[in-house]
Amino acid sequence: MSLSDDADQKLDELIAFYQSESPKIWNELRTFAINEMIDIIKADLKIWE
Repeated sequence: MSLSDDADQKLDELIAFYQSESPKIWNELRTFAINEMIDIIKADLKIWE
């Protein structure tokens, strides 16, 4: 697999690869990313309290 040098394009290529080749891993990655985003938002909200 050859990936683009552009960071955004590379991310798109990796997402497409995992979605088509390994849906289970893609779902786990997506769940992890969402949980991380929620934790970051919660931490930011605590700072603003």
